[in-house]
Amino acid sequence: SVVEWVKSPEARSLRVAEINRIEGLHAALAELPSLAFSDYDPDAGPGGSTSCVRSEDLTQLTYPDDAFDLVLTSETLEHVPDLSAALGEIGRVLVPGGRHLFTIPVLPGVPRTFARMRVGPGGALEHQAVEIRHPGGDVGYPVFTEFGADLPEILERAGFETAVVFGPV
Repeated sequence: SVVEWVKSPEARSLRVAEINRIEGLHAALAELPSLAFSDYDPDAGPGGSTSCVRSEDLTQLTYPDDAFDLVLTSETLEHVPDLSAALGEIGRVLVPGGRHLFTIPVLPGVPRTFARMRVGPGGALEHQAVEIRHPGGDVGYPVFTEFGADLPEILERAGFETAVVFGPV
């Protein structure tokens, strides 16, 4: 379990970034001595804060190059307007051989990842499909990307080696 893992010497020696609170795991991760925790607050600006929590935009991380051994994101990448920029930034802040562990929804039976929404000229949102938000309806964060079976190819093009693990439905 994560609760036991964070007590291990190996885990305690890692430089870890938790970008956006991972519900159910954050309290355990907070026990890591070198945890860098951030949430996204569009009003805070890059690296800023409107509360006691640092704000980070995955497309413009303010961390230095090679800052982390492990980057954790959960249910986040689908909400990022520029997936390529986010993956590039995650790769930049990871040390060589570092890992990005994440969860995202992948649409079963959908072969290709597609944009549900894009940011157009002047910052206007352009809908490519019916808008959806998570956790649902009109509530939550807009979904920019719907992931399909080609996700490992997308990650490899961004420079990552991949291992796909499916959890319970």
